[in-house]
Amino acid sequence: MDKKDKRIYLASAIACVVILLGKYGYSYYQDRNALERRQKQKQAIELQQKKPILPKKKPIVPRPSIGNPAPYGIEIENTTEEEIRDRFEVIKEDSIYNKKYKVLYLNADDFSSESLPVKKVELILDQKGLVIRFLMHCGGKRFSQLHSELSKKYTVASSDIPSVGDNTALYVSKNIEIALVEPHMEFITALSYVTKQFSDEILFYQERYRQEEQQKIAEQL
Repeated sequence: MDKKDKRIYLASAIACVVILLGKYGYSYYQDRNALERRQKQKQAIELQQKKPILPKKKPIVPRPSIGNPAPYGIEIENTTEEEIRDRFEVIKEDSIYNKKYKVLYLNADDFSSESLPVKKVELILDQKGLVIRFLMHCGGKRFSQLHSELSKKYTVASSDIPSVGDNTALYVSKNIEIALVEPHMEFITALSYVTKQFSDEILFYQERYRQEEQQKIAEQL
């Protein structure tokens, strides 16, 4: 075999080696990538199996309406705490009158709109977990707007709308009292729905507190 033939033979041998290396090298990387994918899939399945299976949350079925006022769908003396927590975001809770009543503060953004910006929403629940008071603070002077709407839906029990001073109005519907107050010196309008029974209880506690304060003052003299 002359030198030319040897070079041709050597070049052919090198070409075969390169082809074989490329073929088996590519196959090796394919197998390696497939193995890595299978390992990742196996790990994902094992991780999924370790996660606790939570029971599906049962939908809250609202109680049948009893015909009471229901601002934003919250019917006074009928909507439950469970329904409130299911529909709205509770950002804080408290209790009043020796923990007799629970107070829930809701995210005002759930109630606010361009036509009626809401700054605060507070609910009071009785010992049965039913809403007995709805209190909402609206931003700005909204008395005229709200009074016009409320007077069409409910009976106006009283109103005081001076040219200068606090604007107030009281409406009634069955055993629910609806109060609208716009303080002259503040840039808010307060709207509350409350049962007559709880309203009387508030007056009772306020009177008792007044008497206790008077007694303290008398003892200091």
